[in-house]
Amino acid sequence: MVSGNVTSLPICRTARRTGQSVRVLIGLSRDSVAAGDDVESHDQTFEVDGRKALVLTIDEITRNRYLPLIEGGTATWLVRMARRGRVLAVVAQRWDGWNRAELLVEPSIAVSDVGEALHFEYLAQRDPAELLAELRS
Repeated sequence: MVSGNVTSLPICRTARRTGQSVRVLIGLSRDSVAAGDDVESHDQTFEVDGRKALVLTIDEITRNRYLPLIEGGTATWLVRMARRGRVLAVVAQRWDGWNRAELLVEPSIAVSDVGEALHFEYLAQRDPAELLAELRS
């Protein structure tokens, strides 16, 4: 079961202030989606305003094509706090675009409140609605 309690989440330590924003570096990692997809590392860093909502940050990451578009047009991903960490959201690719991330934590949570890394776990063509229902039960 996934809890909505965000009080125990670590604060991102890599931050610098620029004017009104607090820039943070978040480490990104993702599962491979096919045999040839694991030739190179998928680890990247992503700089973002630490005050930005997590859901908006995930949406930006998908718009910037960090996650591959899957042939056949459907894919479901869990967004975790680091590899094997707490589940934060579900993201689904449907045909030629991405659905907005569905959060499993407090909607107002900022990206700097989830730690130093996000991991995207590939769940193939699993139905995102069924997955959300399972995780929320």
